[in-house]
Amino acid sequence: METNRPISPEALRLAEEEGVDIADIEGSGRQGRITHQDVVKALRGPSGSAPRGALTLDAEDFKVFASPLARRLAAIHGIALAGLTGTGPRGRISKADVLAIAPQPASATAPAMAAFVAGDNRPDIVPFDRVRKVVAQRLTQAKQDIPHFYLRTSARADALLEMRKTANLVLGSKASVNDWIVKASAMALARHPDVNVQVHGQEIHRFPHADVSIAVASPKGLVTPVVRQANLMRIDQLAAETRRLIDKAQGKGLSMTDMEGGTFSVSNLGMFGIENFDAIINPPQGAILAVGAALRQPVETAGGGIGFETRISFTLSADHRAIDGAAGAQFLQTLKSLIEEPAGLFA
Repeated sequence: METNRPISPEALRLAEEEGVDIADIEGSGRQGRITHQDVVKALRGPSGSAPRGALTLDAEDFKVFASPLARRLAAIHGIALAGLTGTGPRGRISKADVLAIAPQPASATAPAMAAFVAGDNRPDIVPFDRVRKVVAQRLTQAKQDIPHFYLRTSARADALLEMRKTANLVLGSKASVNDWIVKASAMALARHPDVNVQVHGQEIHRFPHADVSIAVASPKGLVTPVVRQANLMRIDQLAAETRRLIDKAQGKGLSMTDMEGGTFSVSNLGMFGIENFDAIINPPQGAILAVGAALRQPVETAGGGIGFETRISFTLSADHRAIDGAAGAQFLQTLKSLIEEPAGLFA
């Protein structure tokens, strides 16, 4: 925008951005210079109010004993003071007397509220399918009937993450971090059969091998296919079996046989950034392991400095009818040692 009129750089920039014609703007600055405020006022447009001059008061009202403010308010609202009874000293008509009969202004927010029309918020009703009905029934029963207790720990995972890279190259596999956690859990369960259990009525069934259920999000909801005897598998074998089961779950090909008979469950939400959570036991199993995200955390080094390490949180939900707190704690100790010293996973 080119102009010979005196105008501040800020005002000129605003006029160019908003497309304001400065020819009609009267500058309020020194020597008629157009200021930023002048352009803002031009954008707002002409004011809806105009000076009205002196307020004309009814001559009859001067014969009435009233305060000056009461007279002015009466004139503004068109109220005759002659008919009012004053409540002030010696019967003087006050501001309150005039306002008591003055018309009340409409609420400024009323039009805005009236203009809002609520939209139609009808729900999309999705009935439970067969799988979700079964899952809902079992989880409800589990939370109502099983006395859950929870044990929490965390483990350094840096060595495991390094070993995973090397092992995947050597074995030609694509084992995930979760596969390694399932492997470590299965080996810990084999060493602690008091945790590798199912509860049937008033009987506890202990198993020598770990059939680990893995929680998988499928198009039909949460499903738990079972990796059979995971403690006896090499990591590449376990990864291949897990991949097969996940593909079946996501392709709606899982059968009830694939999901029955597990002795323990692993539920991992770490890939979603969840740091820790409490999982519900999958009956008749006696426990489930909830796995959180691998997070870099500051730690004190041996020399008294600050370093960083990767830690994964674990929460064990256990059935107190069948598993004692000490048994659960010993299982977590073994799991932690296998995660932090992963060479033991090849034993």
